[in-house]
Amino acid sequence: MGLDMNMYAAENEITDLEQLWEEKDLPCWYWRKANQIHNWMVKHVQSGTDDCGLYEVSISQIKKLKDTVTSVLNTRNTKKLPPTAGFFFGSTEVDEWYWADLNDTQQYLDEMLTLSESNPQTKFYYYASW
Repeated sequence: MGLDMNMYAAENEITDLEQLWEEKDLPCWYWRKANQIHNWMVKHVQSGTDDCGLYEVSISQIKKLKDTVTSVLNTRNTKKLPPTAGFFFGSTEVDEWYWADLNDTQQYLDEMLTLSESNPQTKFYYYASW
């Protein structure tokens, strides 16, 4: 049990989880207990609602998150991406796992942006569960 987070890329609009599970071979990125990233998604994508729902993430939001992650990695100032407590969300310490999650996230976001550049119709969807 714990915070599991996914971002999916699809060429078609996905309106609910059932439709998402029916899609085959969607590009996907996965995080486990990266609570600082989940908190950012809740605040900037989910309008403050943390409900295990499926949310579309715009390219501008992906770029904003990438800028934030890059800033935190460069400055080591975690105020923009603080660790966040929650039900089985993992550690709230700024430790090697925190930084590894940010490095992974930076790579994932680069991949998403590259995919979007090669196929501008791509839509991205965030889903987290615990």
